[in-house]
Amino acid sequence: MFSFHPDKFDFWPVYDCIKRFYPLGIPRGSLYKDYAGFKEAVALWESEIVNADRCEARWAPFVNEVTLGLGKPVFGRTYGQAPCYSIAVELERKVLENITRIRELQCFVSILGPFYTVIGIDRNEIQTGERHPVRSTNYMVVSPQHEYEDSFRKLCDIVEDRFKGYRFVPYRICTTAIEGLRVWYMDEDEPGNRIFHALFTYQIDFNIQTLGAETYGADAWIKEGYVQKGSWVANPPL
Repeated sequence: MFSFHPDKFDFWPVYDCIKRFYPLGIPRGSLYKDYAGFKEAVALWESEIVNADRCEARWAPFVNEVTLGLGKPVFGRTYGQAPCYSIAVELERKVLENITRIRELQCFVSILGPFYTVIGIDRNEIQTGERHPVRSTNYMVVSPQHEYEDSFRKLCDIVEDRFKGYRFVPYRICTTAIEGLRVWYMDEDEPGNRIFHALFTYQIDFNIQTLGAETYGADAWIKEGYVQKGSWVANPPL
């Protein structure tokens, strides 16, 4: 359920964006597709992702900045009809016999509004002789810490410098489900009702254990002029 401390924070822009593009409470079908916001979202996706020239012009400079700024390999992770551009920055790769352990940062930038988020992934790939390796995720890192800290912060700085006005959406907000939300790009039998699904993509498994502060980034959403109750306020002299 969508909830936050309204006296301190203002996450309404997130909800308003979702309400604009998704017909809350309406099942996917002909009526869903007739919703003006749905048509607008599809047009944005076609313009920002499908249009090769536009996509290259907007996102290639960003990828170059990340590659140079972090000094690490960057891979595109934008798939399907999800309303975001996403990349993975490989921080470390260790190979031991048939097991490869990978530490990476995944970055998601929404095309629906000024929102982005970053999640660290610690995962394995096991070669079994089959065509594709067996993949598993050990844990996710949702705030700057340990071996992810420096790169996590640098990546956030690059995003906010490149995309003016974009704000980090905290993991706890990303995982929040909104009643009546169904995203168009996921199968009917999948819930697709979280804020992360609406703004970004389906690529994160929220059942994976997390490390770090799930509220990281919330400071960017504090209301202007908010004063913590019980705190001292220094007024300028008259």
